[in-house]
Amino acid sequence: MLRGTKVETPSVPMGGDGEPLGALPMSATTPAVGGARPAALRVLS
Repeated sequence: MLRGTKVETPSVPMGGDGEPLGALPMSATTPAVGGARPAALRVLS
């Protein structure tokens, strides 16, 4: 497990119905970036 507030991934190939559709993000030189806000998600256990 890793902790952080920012996630960065390289280009990810995607497809639909057995056909290649391209990659996310559309630019292979720009990584996909996602973030998280502290206490924005409550998890019940």
